[in-house]
Amino acid sequence: MQFVVVYTEQYARMAQRIKSQPALRLFLVLPRYLTFTEFRFLRQVDLAEEFGVSDAAISRALNELARLGAVERRGKRPLVEWRLSAEWGWRGVRPPSHKRKGEQKPAQRPTLRVIRDDAPPPPSAA
Repeated sequence: MQFVVVYTEQYARMAQRIKSQPALRLFLVLPRYLTFTEFRFLRQVDLAEEFGVSDAAISRALNELARLGAVERRGKRPLVEWRLSAEWGWRGVRPPSHKRKGEQKPAQRPTLRVIRDDAPPPPSAA
């Protein structure tokens, strides 16, 4: 399971600066496709199909987001790679030691032994 942590003030400021509806919609779902650390290829055709808009609208939206600093671009067409700008958040993976509440093993009850002053000492393990 992956999660995205955003810096709320920067995230809200970025969302307010986005002018076009396709760019805002894309900004909200890009963490599903990109990370804050590594550049990845982004198939604009798939995004256009998912949003029900043209490839050109996705291209304009990505260019707007790059101009505003929401995403970073590397390379030239047709081999452009993208990543999210670390200015407004980061994305990570839940550590394997962290389990969901329902997945945790029940805690074992400690074994209690009654010790009395008048009882003989237990046999030694010799």
